[in-house]
Amino acid sequence: MKIKNSEKGVALIMVFLMMTIMVSMVLGINAILLSEVKLLGRIGNSSVALIIAENVKEEALYHIRNGGICDVCNNCPTCDNCTISGTSPNCTVYFESTDSNGGQGTVLATITYCETLVTNATGYFNGVMRKITSTYGSGGSGGNHGAMFRNCVKGPPSI
Repeated sequence: MKIKNSEKGVALIMVFLMMTIMVSMVLGINAILLSEVKLLGRIGNSSVALIIAENVKEEALYHIRNGGICDVCNNCPTCDNCTISGTSPNCTVYFESTDSNGGQGTVLATITYCETLVTNATGYFNGVMRKITSTYGSGGSGGNHGAMFRNCVKGPPSI
């Protein structure tokens, strides 16, 4: 009488199941690591976008200090699409700037009654945007920023 071996091939099935589990674990870890690498890349792009925003803000402040906010477009050869609305003492300027690495920045600066300057600078780099908003006064506790207001002609507030 012959006895059938019903456990024939069980070892092969067990090895196949273990290999499937191991491959699934490796693919899961790979997906996690890939998302972390992408996140690190976006963090780097975010830092560059923030630096670009800071640079265009400083560029705007430089031109405002040297020529007045209402005359930035005439004094800024690197300001693209520069537009000015209003006249002193209430004036708004907008311009764009592009750096050599492909980053872009925009600035919207508003001066109110020759006393307050608000700059909104935005930096863009590889699909990432960062924005900086700064407010300066002509004096007071925040320091004296009077040089930015020297070419500003005060007038009565409009009603």
